[in-house]
Amino acid sequence: MNELWMGGMLVGLLAAFWGRVKELTWRLVGLLIVRAKLESDTSTAVLYYCWSKLKRSKTGDKRFGSIQEFVRPAKRHLVVGFEDVGVQSVVFWQGWRPLLASFDPADSSKPALSSGVNISFVRGTFNLEQLLVESIDALNEWRHKGNHSRFRVDKKHGMGAVRRRGFGNDKPDSVKYGNGNECMERTNPDRRFLKWKRSELCADDGDGEPWGCLAFPKDIEVVVDEAKRWLASEKWYREKKIPWRRGFLLYGRPGTGKTSLVRAMSQDMDLPVMMRSSMA
Repeated sequence: MNELWMGGMLVGLLAAFWGRVKELTWRLVGLLIVRAKLESDTSTAVLYYCWSKLKRSKTGDKRFGSIQEFVRPAKRHLVVGFEDVGVQSVVFWQGWRPLLASFDPADSSKPALSSGVNISFVRGTFNLEQLLVESIDALNEWRHKGNHSRFRVDKKHGMGAVRRRGFGNDKPDSVKYGNGNECMERTNPDRRFLKWKRSELCADDGDGEPWGCLAFPKDIEVVVDEAKRWLASEKWYREKKIPWRRGFLLYGRPGTGKTSLVRAMSQDMDLPVMMRSSMA
């Protein structure tokens, strides 16, 4: 009886102090293992770095998916397979140094670009801040396709479109990156494509002459020239302490070229397009 009583008391004490025991255990583990939760574009950057710079372990669970996308070498739309990480950790190797990456289970139902990612590695094998900086630099280079163009189309929809975005899970419904290439969100950089290279996917509609396929009346040239003069006059505005702003009101029936004009002007002058729409 005494043994049963002592065993029950020990179980009770362990249950009462389980939270403290668990916290102490994680602190001891933290002396050897570095764990980090990554959010927003930081998670995308690190996964892009892992797939492009590190070697994926041949063992462990794997997750595959597919999208339908235009493939340039084949000159047609095809089903394109890809591998990405899941809730189960994927091991990447840099030489002999392992890095574990997985989507946060709490965020696994969200789109890849907005999901949180957990990474773990043995303390001393990676410099966390250096890894983040190198990953973000690599993602920026990919998004700008090496020429550091500012032109992109950024779309935000819904009642929250008027609020400031960009932190945590408060992300726009649709974001298009770099040079007007509007397929980059579908060809997420945080996955590895099978057979085809990422650069071989999507019709590259953002390159080339922005005015080549458009037909506008002559008076549009006046508007374009005025916009270019304003863009070149930033120094003059700053010296005179005048807000460097210029607005144009475009109106007309659908299909008359309002959106095409804005896109062509922005691509020609290397400026981003920020589109806002709200639903009643």
